[in-house]
Amino acid sequence: MYIIDKLELMQQSSNIETIEYTLSRYLLSNLDCIDKKNLKEISIETQISQASILRFCQKFGYKGVTHFINDLYLETGELKNKLQFFEYYDIQMLDTMISDFLKECEQAISGQIDELCQRIRTSEKIMFYGHKNYMSCFQYLISYCYFNKKEVITNMSLSKNNQIEKFYSLTKNDLLIIVEPYINWNTYKELTFIQNDTINNIYSTPAKIIYIGQNSQNDVELCLNLPYTYYDYFYKNFFNKLDMILTLKLKE
Repeated sequence: MYIIDKLELMQQSSNIETIEYTLSRYLLSNLDCIDKKNLKEISIETQISQASILRFCQKFGYKGVTHFINDLYLETGELKNKLQFFEYYDIQMLDTMISDFLKECEQAISGQIDELCQRIRTSEKIMFYGHKNYMSCFQYLISYCYFNKKEVITNMSLSKNNQIEKFYSLTKNDLLIIVEPYINWNTYKELTFIQNDTINNIYSTPAKIIYIGQNSQNDVELCLNLPYTYYDYFYKNFFNKLDMILTLKLKE
């Protein structure tokens, strides 16, 4: 939910009289019909110029409004599907399902934790890359790296140009941790060629690559193969726990 998350943050942090506040509030209030909106209509309803709306979309890394609206519509569809989850389960069932999923994840990667920690210890610079929903889950690990004089980069708030610049600064002494729990490494490599917001040749870096996702062959330094779930809330719970597991292990 990269666009929606960023719109929420923008609305919360912007002055009520700014264009950023007005547009972020308008878009969030119209998610249910966002696919029917266009530049002219948004301009009329918000009383903001079309040029200003275009500049607003460019802050998200988009060249035009249409592509921005299309991707926001896709995110809205994902959000609606996830909200349907709560129509079928109560809190007790949800707690049990999360607990079972966390155990399954821990069992799947238990034999790789020591190696991952060793890669982190011996790296000079660490770049977290991939699904932006999960970048904020590694705050303890990132703090540990800072206190141990390691440079840390995440793609959570970087524009594509800044991502590319940081990516090409990686050397053989650095570590690239890619988090994409829904797909395997081969699929991820293919998608980087067609997506607008990714680095197209990400697998060509001299840095060591750690891939956290679906079952993958080891043509990277290390793959952490996760069980599949449709619900990103489950993955967020797991990555929050993985953050603590890795940090505690590194401090031993």
